Amino acid sequence: MAPAGATGYNAPNGAQAKERPMTDTGLQKLAYALLLLLTVYVTISGAF
Repeated sequence: MAPAGATGYNAPNGAQAKERPMTDTGLQKLAYALLLLLTVYVTISGAF
């Protein structure tokens, strides 16, 4: 997750990351966390 936030500065389509690096990095971490929780929830719900 850290490398993804770090490469946001050098990404060709990272215009927003250059404008708001800290906010976008936080949103990326939040999105990854929510996606992980959703995946775990769906897996548990499908298993039982």
